[in-house]
Amino acid sequence: MALFAAAQFGLISQEQARRANLSSQDIAARLRRGVWARTLHWGVFRVLGYGVLASPLKRAVVAAQLALAPGAFACRDTAARLWQLDGLPPWDGRTVDMALRWRPPSARPRAVSPAVRIHALRVSESDIVCRAPIRLTRVGRTLRDMSACSGTGTRTRLCGSAV
Repeated sequence: MALFAAAQFGLISQEQARRANLSSQDIAARLRRGVWARTLHWGVFRVLGYGVLASPLKRAVVAAQLALAPGAFACRDTAARLWQLDGLPPWDGRTVDMALRWRPPSARPRAVSPAVRIHALRVSESDIVCRAPIRLTRVGRTLRDMSACSGTGTRTRLCGSAV
């Protein structure tokens, strides 16, 4: 569990705990002792003592990734912030934009916090990059996505900072 927590800014999923042979009772005991804490997302826990220096944005993205289906990735405003592009208003400290590959409407993602805005995007694997442990859209794809949902001034500042 320490390896998961160290690599994921102090976060682990219930699924990862189960793969490490921890039972529901083991998880509950860690929560009672205060060694682990619940996050905003069902089935995602914070391991105390790990990831304390992590960026709050990165921690929020990893928590959302762990809560969503495998393959989830940061997009739009969140990806732009992770790429450190200029021109966006300050982050509210809570909301993240996450995407799943486009699926028919019957495929629903797992329960996540309302702070996660989920998008269904048609992307190729070349549109996504992994900056461990975070998966996000590449800069070019991020700019294309932002141009569709931003004003002219924001688009100009984002593109200028990307250059």
